[in-house]
Amino acid sequence: RRSSTRGGFTMIYPFTEHATVLEGEVELTVAGQEPIRFSPGDSWFVEQGTEVAWKVLTPRFVKHYLANVESHKQD
Repeated sequence: RRSSTRGGFTMIYPFTEHATVLEGEVELTVAGQEPIRFSPGDSWFVEQGTEVAWKVLTPRFVKHYLANVESHKQD
């Protein structure tokens, strides 16, 4: 579970994430695509390495998430 406050940032996901909004609203924009708004009960899936711009729209935002980090080791 992760929470944050109003504001925005851009990140390149260091892991693959499946998340569900528990409280508040957020707008996510994958590089080159239209923004999508998420509210309580909505879920998303983002693959590791994807650039996403975050805009938290409410004073408080809480999500529950599962993250998976894939190693890119060469044998």
